[in-house]
Amino acid sequence: MLSRSKAHIVVALTLAGCSTERTRAATDPCQSLLSCCRALESTDRGLALQCQANYDELRGRQDARTACPDALAQLRSAGACAAQLSDAGSSEDSGAPPTPDAGPVTSHELCDAYVECTSHTAPEGLGVILATYGPAGSCWSSASEGTCSTACLTGLQHARQAHPGELSCPACFSDLDCAGSSGGPACDRVSGRCVECNEDPHCSGSLGACRAQSHTCVECTSATHCPAGTCDVSRSSCTTCIRDSDCPSARPHCVATSGQPVCEECVRSSDCSSNSCSNGSCCEPESCGELKAGRFFPSSLWLCGANVSDRCSPTVVDCGPCPRGDCVPMESDSRFRYCSTQWTPCDPRTSGACLEIEKCTYVPNRNGYVCAWDLTGSVCVYGGSSYSCGDNSFSCDGANLVNDGVCVPYCLVNQDCPSNRCTFYSELGYGTCSR
Repeated sequence: MLSRSKAHIVVALTLAGCSTERTRAATDPCQSLLSCCRALESTDRGLALQCQANYDELRGRQDARTACPDALAQLRSAGACAAQLSDAGSSEDSGAPPTPDAGPVTSHELCDAYVECTSHTAPEGLGVILATYGPAGSCWSSASEGTCSTACLTGLQHARQAHPGELSCPACFSDLDCAGSSGGPACDRVSGRCVECNEDPHCSGSLGACRAQSHTCVECTSATHCPAGTCDVSRSSCTTCIRDSDCPSARPHCVATSGQPVCEECVRSSDCSSNSCSNGSCCEPESCGELKAGRFFPSSLWLCGANVSDRCSPTVVDCGPCPRGDCVPMESDSRFRYCSTQWTPCDPRTSGACLEIEKCTYVPNRNGYVCAWDLTGSVCVYGGSSYSCGDNSFSCDGANLVNDGVCVPYCLVNQDCPSNRCTFYSELGYGTCSR
């Protein structure tokens, strides 16, 4: 039941609708009354609905220019809307437009909800309710909108009390109705449900944006919600980038990864002035000489062809063709290639046939002098992989089960040996150089 003061105000609103003697000059004589009704929504829902019902009735009357101001005056005299009017002033006096908001629930919305609710809670009485308050119901032609609205609101309130768990009956008409609700603090007036949010102010913290379609708080719905990067609207989450235009000029390419996409300087070599892209960044590969020094290759080694850059892997460094011989991959690491004249026939009495890293030496299983990798002085182990001293191009001297040996050249004459001493084995037809 309404309190005595509230009842007085309701009666005052009804009586004010009958006054037609005074006139006022205003563009919209009922706008201030509507503003008062909206202000009451935050303090007195019951009175606000009565105010709204009266507004719905008065605004369509021919004497609305006098009836609405009189109704507002009655509200003021009863103490309602005093703070709202003193702070904001009257629309008729100031000409200021009303503060925009979602607006109060309309008469037809209330009655549509009442019809839907009745179809689930009391289907046997639906015919009467539909004939009275449906879209073409008799109430709309025989009574004011305010009267119909009040009747529908009362019916909904009774239905909600009798069937609190019925989903078809609206649980709310404004956010005030959702205070403490497990559904959330916001009222979705379309469905009449308390939901998590209708707009961003309903959300906070890391989930500070409201996805209107689902009424849920999410991380973002637009880039404005992301302090850095942009919003992936499909996932409602902030991300570094979605397209190239989201990236800064220094890193203009958006690249997908197993995690979040990242902005990178390049995705292909042509994106770089150095024509070298490595791990998303432009890189200046080292020279062939720098690559050789960094790998501690012999200074006499001649790199050739495509070699993988240590600085800009997997970019390759083109070291060009060989001055002579073949460009072959290293047995120890095929990513690098070097020039070789291996097994090229040569004459030990002349120079220039072999590259600097190779030696013109007699090799028994080649039946003559050929260019071979110079392994003179290299350690060899009895029975080990080094025992053959480079595919038997050299002899492993002194290796046994106790001691390691040293690779020495084979020879036919003393001049074949660095020591100028060839130990010749007549039964073999060749010898080995003495140390």
